[in-house]
Amino acid sequence: MGNKTRLFTALAAIAAALLFAGCTSTDEKEEPAPNANPAAAVQNVAPPATPPATGVNPAPPAPQPGVGPATTAPPPNLMPALPEPAAPPPAVSGELIWYSYRDAAELARDQGKFIMVDFYTTWCHWCKKLDSVTYTDPRVIEALNRNFVVVKIDAESDKEVVYGERRMTMSEFSKSFNLQGFPSIVFMDKDGRKIDVLSGYLPPDDFLQYLDRIKAKKQS
Repeated sequence: MGNKTRLFTALAAIAAALLFAGCTSTDEKEEPAPNANPAAAVQNVAPPATPPATGVNPAPPAPQPGVGPATTAPPPNLMPALPEPAAPPPAVSGELIWYSYRDAAELARDQGKFIMVDFYTTWCHWCKKLDSVTYTDPRVIEALNRNFVVVKIDAESDKEVVYGERRMTMSEFSKSFNLQGFPSIVFMDKDGRKIDVLSGYLPPDDFLQYLDRIKAKKQS
């Protein structure tokens, strides 16, 4: 009786062990095999794009052998052509140089020029126009500076003037020529001898013609 009991117990234990082993093998799930080469999976993934840094121009592509850099034609000029600037007016060839009568007489003798003495008054309208119009013309300036030594005399002034060996006021000097009005312009040769008297105002063109007649008298 005791031996049968022990045998039955042993068989029951073996049966239970086999039943447990069978249940365990059916419940387990097969897991996939790990990737044997992890670096290969990394190589297949593209790196993320890197945005260009702010303020930096991207580098140009490397030139191909035998191919020059690409050139782009400049855009056409859409602005209308501007006209050429006008040429500046000719510069005035100096200014009239006025002398005292004593200095004018010496220069006329030394340089062989005529003496021109302009007698004026402060109230004379045509005297002022002669100054502002005729004496500012570049042609008149050049003609007078080239061939004449010019003097201005206030016909009503008490200032002294030296005429040859005589000393007198400008007013007395004016009266010595018996002038009939103002402006009056007395022309003399290089030795101070009177050639002619121009009474009144002349515009530049007429004044230049009158100067030519004075110069012609030197040749006659």
